[in-house]
Amino acid sequence: MSDKKIEVIKHLQQAEAIYAIMSGFTKQPYVVCDEETFDDKVLIYFEEEPAKEAAKKLLEAGNFVQIAKVENPLLLEFYTSLYPIGVNCLHINSGLEDDMLIQHSELLRRKDPENVEDGKVRVENPELQLTALYFLQEFRKNPQAPMSDEVKETYEEMLVHFGRGTYIVPTEEEHGIPILRQKEGRAYLPLFTDLQEFQKFNREDKFKGGIVEAANVSRLVNDEMEGVVVNPFSINLVLNVGKKKED
Repeated sequence: MSDKKIEVIKHLQQAEAIYAIMSGFTKQPYVVCDEETFDDKVLIYFEEEPAKEAAKKLLEAGNFVQIAKVENPLLLEFYTSLYPIGVNCLHINSGLEDDMLIQHSELLRRKDPENVEDGKVRVENPELQLTALYFLQEFRKNPQAPMSDEVKETYEEMLVHFGRGTYIVPTEEEHGIPILRQKEGRAYLPLFTDLQEFQKFNREDKFKGGIVEAANVSRLVNDEMEGVVVNPFSINLVLNVGKKKED
């Protein structure tokens, strides 16, 4: 590892603040696939003005983005949040002379799943999250327009990952599984891809989290529900998963 890269990593760890490009379509970091390395990366700046300039260019291209200032006490939380969404790279100062790609693993190490505390299970769906971010960043630019072949391919890949996933479903002792209603009034089963997303929903600690595999999700969808909504407080991905008929 070069001295310059070591210096940048230290700055990422010790900076008073960094500036991240966020997607207004997903309420998550704006993700980009690097054209040369094919890394799935987020865009990070050390200064506010270059971040604003980068956001302005993205906005002009139809991307609904904004700047998030991440101050030092929240840096570790921000970097850790990149694991569940499948990001493997941080592009530092993209478009500037001193831009650099930093691998997520160079910045932060985490415990292997085998080393998680006894009795606990790490529920994460990074492949689903990542493909959903790419899909929604494009689809929500103009949801009424026909999907391009590339967007269709991403959507189909996302559904494949959904079908392979394991999710957290909230339950309440007296009322069972809650129902979430979208703005138009339609009811959905809430599902969460990871603990961080579940905690956004369970801020008052009213619910317990059960674990359900994708193959069994449809058994939880009752006649009132029209499907599921994945991570309603971020990507808000609605899928029309029908109720499974009992044999």
